[in-house]
Amino acid sequence: MQLSPNSVKFETHGASDPPNADNLVKEATMHQHLDDNELLADIAATTERRDRFDRRARAGRYDSQDAAVSARIESQRLAALHTERQSRGLDIDAAA
Repeated sequence: MQLSPNSVKFETHGASDPPNADNLVKEATMHQHLDDNELLADIAATTERRDRFDRRARAGRYDSQDAAVSARIESQRLAALHTERQSRGLDIDAAA
């Protein structure tokens, strides 16, 4: 069975597969094709996902460890998005 890139969710990453610097560089270049509005929308959506995972991790439920890993991955993705935003000179508050 072959997976498409869209079928892989961040929640499936385990603690044994942490993002590394090479992945973050790939992630940063991955967002260059987005226009400014798409980039800002992606930042907002990623922030919501990260916050949701963080709340789940802090709740201490049975899946809190997986949620903590997912929150960390989303945080690193968010950092890459903000790096791209800053390189374009976009102000996140002006767009809101």
